[in-house]
Amino acid sequence: MLRDVACVGEFPNLQHVDLSENMLTDSDANSRCLAALSKLPVLLTLDVSYNQLKEVLDYDVNVCSSANSWEEGDNAMGSLLSSANFSNNAISRVRDLSDHQYLLHLDLSSNQIAQITGLEGLKMLSTLNLSSNRIREIEGMTDLPIVELYMDDNELTSIANLESLSRLEKLFMSGNKIKSLQGLKECASLREVDLGNNDISVIRLVKLKGRREGERREREERGREKGNENEYPEWHNQAPRGPRSITSASQLAKTSGETRKIHLEQSS
Repeated sequence: MLRDVACVGEFPNLQHVDLSENMLTDSDANSRCLAALSKLPVLLTLDVSYNQLKEVLDYDVNVCSSANSWEEGDNAMGSLLSSANFSNNAISRVRDLSDHQYLLHLDLSSNQIAQITGLEGLKMLSTLNLSSNRIREIEGMTDLPIVELYMDDNELTSIANLESLSRLEKLFMSGNKIKSLQGLKECASLREVDLGNNDISVIRLVKLKGRREGERREREERGREKGNENEYPEWHNQAPRGPRSITSASQLAKTSGETRKIHLEQSS
């Protein structure tokens, strides 16, 4: 098993690097285990899952400037990294990752993260996996273009601060301590939700707000003009209507439609 990856720097044209299931560690305050990655200017994907790392993407990114443009400009394009897997390590805090502006997929699952930090500069981030951590509050993701968000098996007690995630389509939050669906109503693009194994005791119809509101009103107006106000009911374009409340803790509620589905399971 590898303990050092310095040799990787000898291959500057590498685009895909898999260092998973090794013994990489940066426990020493002066140690930067992944420093050699700064010599890979065209690196696109990185997998360092199942190691003992405490830092995320802790290596220098070479950026072209007036000082080095003539000598090193061709190797100082900034980070081109699009996918990074740091799952199953020993990460407790995420450093500022804004140097990696093209990052699309980030997996930080199965670590020791208690607070979401360092992600604000990832303006192209599409998939974020924070499952199996110690997170208690949804924060630090304002206005990010996230489409899929995984936060299963954390310590969340509520759904909040998702209103700025306008592109969010898939949300996974099973295995938390969530008691209410209230925060879902601001998720206009939501198509799939998993809230199994939470503390939900009552399920009420959640009306999703957003871009379809204008279309709904237009359809209702056409219905009234035809003399049939019920032709386009208010819940049109939502998932098929299910029971408004479920009080039995052993019951499982599922609703599914052509474009949206919700999986809700109540804990005992």
